[in-house]
Amino acid sequence: MRKFRLFTILMMAVVCVNLMATNAKSSTSDMCILLVAKSEVNGQDISQISKEKNHSLAIYADGDNICLSSCFRATKEQSYGQLHLSKIETNFDEGGEYFNYFLIWEYKNTYDSNKGTAVVTLILQDKYVTVIIVSEDGRFKATYQTVIVEGDIQSLLSKCQKVKHTSN
Repeated sequence: MRKFRLFTILMMAVVCVNLMATNAKSSTSDMCILLVAKSEVNGQDISQISKEKNHSLAIYADGDNICLSSCFRATKEQSYGQLHLSKIETNFDEGGEYFNYFLIWEYKNTYDSNKGTAVVTLILQDKYVTVIIVSEDGRFKATYQTVIVEGDIQSLLSKCQKVKHTSN
């Protein structure tokens, strides 16, 4: 009887772990991973630090919300939080059509107690995305040149609330 009870508990644990893994897999379909290729903070090139710390950005759905995470995977540090879309612009140049998304980011840091608000601009051109983040007080400005390595960023951003879309 005791062995049967232990076996039942173990089987229930295996089923729970499998269910959690299945849910985690299905939720990643609403995620776009951007690998940081070049980065600059407050005018200083920090691309080597980004490379060493395996820096990436993720835009993902969390229920009905769209969120952003700036993650240094090697050190397990990140800034994360919800995005609020304020405006979309369509622009044209010799390379074709590209989109600018202007968002407000309510973020928190895992590596310190800082939290706040920043303006995020996403400039989408094919598989490349330029991400510009400026803190609300203007003391922090980061520019990241990224490559989309997984996901569909436009599909994710289309889930944001409807806003005024302009063409230039």
